[in-house]
Amino acid sequence: MDVCAVVVTYNRKELLEQCIRALLSQETPLTTVIIMDNASTDGTELLFEKPEFTRGNTLVRYIRMEKNLGGSGGFHYGFEEAVKTQCDWLLVLDDDAILEPDFCTRMLEAAEVYPQTECFTGNVKWFTNGRWRLTRETTDTYSEVERVTFVGAMIRRSLVERIGLPERDFFIWYDDTEYSMRMRMHTNIICVNGAVAVHMQKEEINVGLSWKKFYGMRNYVIVRLKYTKGPLKLLKKCLFVCGYTIRFLAACVVKQLLLEHSIRKFRVKLVLGMTAIVHGVKNIQGVHPLYMPGRPIGGVYDETKS
Repeated sequence: MDVCAVVVTYNRKELLEQCIRALLSQETPLTTVIIMDNASTDGTELLFEKPEFTRGNTLVRYIRMEKNLGGSGGFHYGFEEAVKTQCDWLLVLDDDAILEPDFCTRMLEAAEVYPQTECFTGNVKWFTNGRWRLTRETTDTYSEVERVTFVGAMIRRSLVERIGLPERDFFIWYDDTEYSMRMRMHTNIICVNGAVAVHMQKEEINVGLSWKKFYGMRNYVIVRLKYTKGPLKLLKKCLFVCGYTIRFLAACVVKQLLLEHSIRKFRVKLVLGMTAIVHGVKNIQGVHPLYMPGRPIGGVYDETKS
């Protein structure tokens, strides 16, 4: 079985190097590793001058995009490149995912056990609340799950060809959720609990007033509305949007006004959230000029400075 790994990266060359070394050290060798670089500015391209990344049985391909399209844009074009290789499986992961050496072996063994299943996911290990923990702490070898994250998912190429590429213009967040919902119309999803992907990302800080919050809210609304089904779907959509908006407004009042006593933060978060909801309802995708990495949101405030 030919497995092509797709890794999306942006300005994390140290983590990316660990990620690639883990891929090249798999017990079951990969056929191809495709690195999609979202126009990094930290010298990521210099990694591929290392001789160990340019020789051996696994072909490492480095593709630098002209601008930062976010994780969703990177995976969209990475999937497109992987499909061209005519591989059997796509192995999808972020640049901060470190696969244990037997990861691919366990995933391919699962594919033999479940020959009709077209998507598998590993068991992601996170650092949270002061300790490392597995997403699924179980003694079961396999578990059926509803969704995957793009941190160690293995997807059959023929499924990608049938359902299309991930959403290109989500920028970040919920692209893997949307793709999971699309995949589940064609296949079940199995988690291989012994195949461990260590997610090196630090515990997420509060993104309440970050550019990330905009894409998270907008894309969540888009996905919820897209997959609302049934004879009363219009009513369900209206109720969801109204309820989501009310909860957001209430959270703004409680946190920014009552707890933090900050009118400035309230205004900034109000504009961010309501813009995200409106864009979600209208399915307006792509990069918003006010909500970008490293740019104070609305030109005023960015809690995370990320």
